Amino acid sequence: MDTFSPDNPIRVSLRLRDPSGVSLVSADFEHEDGRNYVVLRGDGGMQEEVTVHLTPSEWSGALLSPGEYLCRRIEAWDILGNVSVFTNETYPQLVDYRFRYEYPHDGSGDQEGPELLP
Repeated sequence: MDTFSPDNPIRVSLRLRDPSGVSLVSADFEHEDGRNYVVLRGDGGMQEEVTVHLTPSEWSGALLSPGEYLCRRIEAWDILGNVSVFTNETYPQLVDYRFRYEYPHDGSGDQEGPELLP
């Protein structure tokens, strides 16, 4: 399983094929707690067969909780505007798309957030 951090940005790769050319791709990854998620996006560059590298959209990658993220949905468009949607129900192999997100430890042993002072 790939592991990412603020120093190693998220980049998930998917292989896609479409005779008219692959356009935009979007994937929803849900945190293991079921409350948080991140949206990853990429562009197929209108190629018939391509590896698309997905990265967090600007707003969704800002504050990620540490832990494991599981792919719940992929939407892929071709250049004609046709869309394919993959979910756990329609594509059981989606479970193979996952990653871990961690914050680097500074070695101080501090693992708590700031304290609110009166």
